[in-house]
Amino acid sequence: MPSKLPHPPLEQLAAWVERGELRPEVILYAAVRATAAHCPECRKDLKALGEVIRIRAREGGLRPRVHQAAQFGLLDLSAALPFDRRRARRALDKLAALPRDKRLDRIDRARTAFRDPALVEAAIERSNAALGSSVDVAFHWLEVAQALYGRLNARPFPVSLLAALSLRLMARRANVFRVAEEYPAAESLWKRIRADCRLERVWDPTALAELASLESSLLLNLRRPGGAENRLSLAYDLYWLAGWSEGMITVSIKMGNVAFYSGKLLEAQEKASQALDLIGGEQNRQWLLASHSLALYSCSLGDYSEARRTLREIEPYYASLGTPSLEVAYEWLAARIAAGHGERETAQQGFTAARTTYLESGLAYGAALVTLDLAELHLTQGHLPAVQALAQETLTVFERQNVPSEAARAISLLSQAATAQRLTAALLARLRRGLGGQG
Repeated sequence: MPSKLPHPPLEQLAAWVERGELRPEVILYAAVRATAAHCPECRKDLKALGEVIRIRAREGGLRPRVHQAAQFGLLDLSAALPFDRRRARRALDKLAALPRDKRLDRIDRARTAFRDPALVEAAIERSNAALGSSVDVAFHWLEVAQALYGRLNARPFPVSLLAALSLRLMARRANVFRVAEEYPAAESLWKRIRADCRLERVWDPTALAELASLESSLLLNLRRPGGAENRLSLAYDLYWLAGWSEGMITVSIKMGNVAFYSGKLLEAQEKASQALDLIGGEQNRQWLLASHSLALYSCSLGDYSEARRTLREIEPYYASLGTPSLEVAYEWLAARIAAGHGERETAQQGFTAARTTYLESGLAYGAALVTLDLAELHLTQGHLPAVQALAQETLTVFERQNVPSEAARAISLLSQAATAQRLTAALLARLRRGLGGQG
């Protein structure tokens, strides 16, 4: 288990088991893996046993048995498989070189190829990597992953492994719907996942933690912070059981987001700072996300100088470590900081650019929230006609895009208040909170 990260109280783990949200098999799985990790003599014996399994797998085509051994914590799956993750990524690269409409056909026509869980993992990775820039591409690679998963039934892989992969594919699909702001479709998939009997067959804590963490993102978007916090708490404990510090850090960052959208700004700031301490000096995607969050929380607390200092420090890394969605978030945050410093022209340019990007991407909630920020900027200058024009233009785009009703309703109320000369900062704050933003 990671010693640098705080571990959950044993009473909390017992409570998860008592409520049926953490099965005893998951605890046993984690215990075996922890024993292998911390007992030198155990590692020596397990390595010898693992070598026997690997030899038999090569001689008898028993690769699924290697998976079974890994499921019991006797082998490191990534190191033990003859067809490991690196080779799977290379195989997927060859598939990616084909025209998009030929990839699924190539998988369907294969006789013995494309029958390895590592390939499904690689396709999920590729989908996740594309999610920040293209929902369509992310969906496509999940279709590829689903097609690859369908070929695993021809081999006797462990039921637990197949169940975990299938449910993770559903969860990733739900997450793409969430990013596309198609919340009803995402919620429908999560209802299916929670009711799926195969969930009881999954006892890999890493897979279960991934499911809990992904579900928390949707719950936060649906403005159910209590549910999101519950899922994240479970995900954190599961990642601790799995000994995966990277997952625990990601959950810590997301816990900060939940606190932020619940109006607990100091707690959010504390979570982001804690995540940065755990990351250390490494400048990676997690570091950028935690730093961006810290700048956002400082801005929301009115500490615009500290927010600007943090943002300037990390600005060069958005191009190399960020995604298009994070880059537009940077533009939006920089505009908010400029507004806080009274730099109206700079703020207006930044808000306008971010709003345009969100509208062109069909992301209604982001577009509506930035529109409210622009409206507040105009309000402070007494330019209510500009607010009316802004709201009407946004509504016109929303009508073409068939956006969620909450986003359209917020902008409609903005337009009505501006027309009636009744627009106030308090109303803008209330509209923001209705969209899941900070008032």
